[in-house]
Amino acid sequence: MQIKLAKTQSPTHATIRPIDHDHANAKQRRQEMGTLEYLTAGAVAELNAASRCEPEPQPFGVQEGMPGIDATLPQLSVAAVSFRF
Repeated sequence: MQIKLAKTQSPTHATIRPIDHDHANAKQRRQEMGTLEYLTAGAVAELNAASRCEPEPQPFGVQEGMPGIDATLPQLSVAAVSFRF
């Protein structure tokens, strides 16, 4: 994925919040737990932690005179990208 920001100043900070197999994936963690008749408080806490979509720093630069980022995302994923100016 490539994002270019036209007609703007260069950002001072960029983050990405991916949602894919390895990030914010409580379903995967639940499947790893196996079948449980009831979820314990600890299991619920683990699933809550696995579902968090934490921001990660994203490098950025100037391409073709425009600030932007390049990021590779797996198939069937989505990401929120934020810039701070």
